Amino acid sequence: MAANDEYWIQKGEKAWREGDLEGAVKGFSKACELNEKNDRAWYNKGLALRRLNRNLEALKAYTRALEIRSSNEKAWLNTGYVLALMEKYKEALNCFERAIAIKEDSDMAWYNKGLALRHLGEYQEAVQAYKRAIELRPNNEKAWCNIGYALAKLEKHEEAVQCYNRALEIRTNYEFALFNKGLALRMLGRLDEAVAAYNSALELNPTNDRTWNNLGYVLIKMGKYEEALKCIEKSIELKSDSDLAWFNKGVILRHLGKDEEAKVCLEKAKSLREGLGALKREIKEIEGTEGEIEEFSEV
Repeated sequence: MAANDEYWIQKGEKAWREGDLEGAVKGFSKACELNEKNDRAWYNKGLALRRLNRNLEALKAYTRALEIRSSNEKAWLNTGYVLALMEKYKEALNCFERAIAIKEDSDMAWYNKGLALRHLGEYQEAVQAYKRAIELRPNNEKAWCNIGYALAKLEKHEEAVQCYNRALEIRTNYEFALFNKGLALRMLGRLDEAVAAYNSALELNPTNDRTWNNLGYVLIKMGKYEEALKCIEKSIELKSDSDLAWFNKGVILRHLGKDEEAKVCLEKAKSLREGLGALKREIKEIEGTEGEIEEFSEV
């Protein structure tokens, strides 16, 4: 008897389990050819294509699965995930909302909805979505970190610190949370604590140029220019085309009375980022970099 679509789905799933994604795509594609109304085959094909970063093809497969069975909340969730990767955040948001309409207690759908809203600049709504995700899964450290990020964008830095602390209770070696905590503490003027947070982040990942830059920024604020210079130079060593780091180095050198060296650094920063507003004003403020966030999840 000729092999049917279920046979090829099983072949595709076996290949998937063995890490053979191309083989999985072939199996699921054959199942789709034999029965074009098999939503499971289309959905699985989408999963395999996504893992191969063939996102447009994955989107088409998920769309076909949903045309056949529109009540598949996982397909809505993963369609939204692919759209988010393509930076189509409004369309992604619609998909996450469809997933929630089908399965209201999907913490992943609420989490992804929060991220989509964040990308759209809707921070207050993002906070509400993250809160629902946390109600459903309180130990989701990524949701705690991201709600902190959204609160920081709303200038609620004290609340943001509390969220980062909660994330760190769940996962003590969480670099993103430490990085963001350092930024929020700096905004609150709690500079010693910010330094401690950045140092902890660097213990976990000493190759993050942004952390070195931000640590240097805080040390500048504290008037510790020699220490700040070491941090900024480390940032430049890791990322030589960082306009912010070159700018900060120039500011430090001015504070140290090394005007000619400072001028070279500021010109370097300007060449890396034409139109840097701070270079057109009297230099009073140093630039730090914005917080890190965690990105979308798929199922």
